[in-house]
Amino acid sequence: MSYVLSASDNNPWFGLQYFQYESQRQQYLHSAIEQVELTVISVAIGIVLAFAISLVIRRFPIAENFTIGLMDGIYSLPSIALFSILLPFTGLSLFGPIIGLTLYTQLILVRGFVEGFRSVPDSAILAADGMGYGKIRRIARVELRLAMPVIISSIRMASVSTVAMVPVAFILSHGGLGEIMTLGYANNLYRQQVVDAVIGMVILAILLDLIILAIGRNVTRWNRQQGLVGT
Repeated sequence: MSYVLSASDNNPWFGLQYFQYESQRQQYLHSAIEQVELTVISVAIGIVLAFAISLVIRRFPIAENFTIGLMDGIYSLPSIALFSILLPFTGLSLFGPIIGLTLYTQLILVRGFVEGFRSVPDSAILAADGMGYGKIRRIARVELRLAMPVIISSIRMASVSTVAMVPVAFILSHGGLGEIMTLGYANNLYRQQVVDAVIGMVILAILLDLIILAIGRNVTRWNRQQGLVGT
């Protein structure tokens, strides 16, 4: 059930009128949960994919310009166009939004991982080699830890960007709070519905950013204790 205003109704921008019906409160909660799910899943997949791509670039530096250029090209695609391209292949399933949102994270995350690994001092790598670390162990125990501040920054950027991108996936019937906002425009520009959706997205973006920041500070605690961050 959606509350539709008539032309003569009082229609303020702010207030709690939209939440007076249980069905609309449930709809808002469902959309907010979907917004979080799409963001977290897409960014998580994006992190794994970006990490793998960054390792390939480290192994074959000549591929960096082509890869970043490709990611830049994807990122420059209008989101409505990309989701429309995916629609015939994914239908209205969750795969469409997740694929599209994951692709949009790659430019930020791949650059973050590449620059993070690039920031690792050569002396740290040589020291790890001298201690008998193999490639995998050196990456996991030394390079990844030292690169983490830059990587965490890119994850924060990608997460906030994804929160803002989710509403466009409404054309695939999975737009999170974008559904609330779009229906607000359809319901004779129900201003409170539109504003409440926007406020919800802003709050989710801030909370997600703070959570990632807290995780990052915990992960990089060893770096700070050793005075390695920013060196």
